Amino acid sequence: GLSNNFLTGTVPKSFQKLKRLEVLRLDDNALWGEVLTILSSMGRLKDVYLEDNLFGGALSELNVLQLGDLEQLDLSSNSFKGAIPPDFFNHPTLEVLDLHDNGLSGPIPSVSFGDVAGKKGNGPPKLDYVSLHHNDLSGEI
Repeated sequence: GLSNNFLTGTVPKSFQKLKRLEVLRLDDNALWGEVLTILSSMGRLKDVYLEDNLFGGALSELNVLQLGDLEQLDLSSNSFKGAIPPDFFNHPTLEVLDLHDNGLSGPIPSVSFGDVAGKKGNGPPKLDYVSLHHNDLSGEI
């Protein structure tokens, strides 16, 4: 990985060509810009660590369902804004979701447990760990 360096600037769009990459570690740098649309096209990602950077944009820019094998997503300590898309909480393989210390707002999405209005799904999501502190979230849990 490239974590814990002094990297600055934006993540190049050429990262979209890394279709087989499974682990992306860019944490603890000074990277900025809107990286989430780039991640959406990296379909084999399992573990994404982008914490402690200056990334921004709306979480809705990341089509998390295109990352079908995603297990860990750490976007903490950045400048992401807006609401948390429901897909983040209902992703079938996501186990760790860390979004603390951003500028997120709005309600916390509800979690689907696979049996909605008599339609059987794949059961509850695999989420084991969720961290959302130090945001501007509201509503009921």
